[in-house]
Amino acid sequence: ATSVTTTRGIFHPVTSKRTFVSGDPATNLKQRQERVKVPVTPRQWQSKVDQTIRLSAEDEDLVREIQKLQQKRDSSLLSLWEDLTEEKRTLIFARVFEPVILEYAHQNHAQKTQELLALARTRKVKVRSGLYRLLISLFNANKNFKEVERYFDEARKLGIILGVNNYTMMINAYNKSGKISKAELLFEETRKTGVADEYIYTVMVGVYGRLDNIAKVNEYFGKLLADGLRPTIRTYNIVLSTYVRLGKVAEAESWWDRIQKSGCAPDLVTYNTIIDMYAKLGDEAKVNELV
Repeated sequence: ATSVTTTRGIFHPVTSKRTFVSGDPATNLKQRQERVKVPVTPRQWQSKVDQTIRLSAEDEDLVREIQKLQQKRDSSLLSLWEDLTEEKRTLIFARVFEPVILEYAHQNHAQKTQELLALARTRKVKVRSGLYRLLISLFNANKNFKEVERYFDEARKLGIILGVNNYTMMINAYNKSGKISKAELLFEETRKTGVADEYIYTVMVGVYGRLDNIAKVNEYFGKLLADGLRPTIRTYNIVLSTYVRLGKVAEAESWWDRIQKSGCAPDLVTYNTIIDMYAKLGDEAKVNELV
């Protein structure tokens, strides 16, 4: 590959080595010997690709069109990509890999997403850590929990730092897939590392609320408070609705009072839950009081 002279020195597009040219031959020699390595930013990486493969103006327009379609979440992007010749796809792959794979994930094409990611690795195309976070989010939105788990595990093996939203999605995915023990282990990990927030606790409260396991509901609610976090109205609603569903009227009334004193404003779900309980009990006075 040909080295490129820039205002900051000589940049080699393959090795990512930059040799700084100074007026002092001794200094210049020392810098060469130390083989100064400059961190590669995404822009530099893109520049590196461009220097090894020059695209025609027509191909540049094609790249921009694909990027634009992905930004608009236009599914015609996939038809455009699949209609290209293999030679053309290979030529522009490094430039459009991310928009294409994101659209495949958005359309819940798990197999195609896996194939494209594997191809990127084979061709040594740089894969941003943020791409994994986006794949987890997209497959979670599609309720494809198997793929959420795939990319979550893959990202962790690669040492990619995931956000609290990704952990929440993974815990929720484990719960939806019936892998409660895995959800508990991951929850405890987030708790120890300080990643856990009130939303992760609320997910765990909700898991046991759906199972009508009131003991576990109270346990996780207690952990939330013990860790100095404030319950959301959704957290309160889960506890309240669990007691109502189990027919525990006194406890439900106690939690209703607790919500009102908490400073957390009841929402429509809260009111519907408590009104429905009194309606089933035939307590018209209480219903009229709340309506």
